[in-house]
Amino acid sequence: MTCSEEYSRWFAGELLKLQERVGYFFTDPFLLEKALTHSSYTYEQGISFSNERLEFLGDAVLQLSVSQSLFAEFPLWDEGRLSQRRAALVCGQALLAWGRAMGICTLLRKGKGMARNDESDSSCADAAEALIGGVFLDGGYEGVFPVVSAYLSFQNSRIVFCDEEDDPKSRLQRASQEYGLGLPIYETVAVEGPSHAPLFTVRLLLDGETAGKGTGQSRKSAEFAAAQKGLQFLSRKENIR
Repeated sequence: MTCSEEYSRWFAGELLKLQERVGYFFTDPFLLEKALTHSSYTYEQGISFSNERLEFLGDAVLQLSVSQSLFAEFPLWDEGRLSQRRAALVCGQALLAWGRAMGICTLLRKGKGMARNDESDSSCADAAEALIGGVFLDGGYEGVFPVVSAYLSFQNSRIVFCDEEDDPKSRLQRASQEYGLGLPIYETVAVEGPSHAPLFTVRLLLDGETAGKGTGQSRKSAEFAAAQKGLQFLSRKENIR
């Protein structure tokens, strides 16, 4: 047996164990393989798929599922409190903790250049979202809600979700609502560089006004940078008053 065949056999066995831990077995196993494939691996191996689109979908599915769960569980909470709790449950640190517990981080296929860089934790959290997106595509709402329910049980068993002081998006959302500006809007205005090492630029809108721009090696990090600019923007407005 060649090294490649040995790895393929090991990987297939680990994917089965991962599905057991997550609590969902894929009808289309390729969706799971895609969820565990970072764009850097795509570039190095010359293959045609990565987990980026599944991450986009998984983020939306997780937001909706968690929102529905919190809405039903806490009927007396207002929008601000629900938003704060949701942000803590779906932030990068929460996704990373779940990804590590499920073994997603270990199985994520990345290019050699990604192995030791600063985005490694972020790429694992993104893969966790991609997996949820894959479950949704494979099994619809009926398939994904039990997975999200188990995800929430895992998060609720942890003492700390996220350090809100390190979450500028949550802080900006609360501040924006206090000023009566509504919810911040993040727009991706540019994606530059090669596909395996993109640089995202995100514009932040508050009440229809551009409040800042941020750049980062992932869409999330760019949004965080833009949120920091937004906090500075609100601080300047307060000083002018």
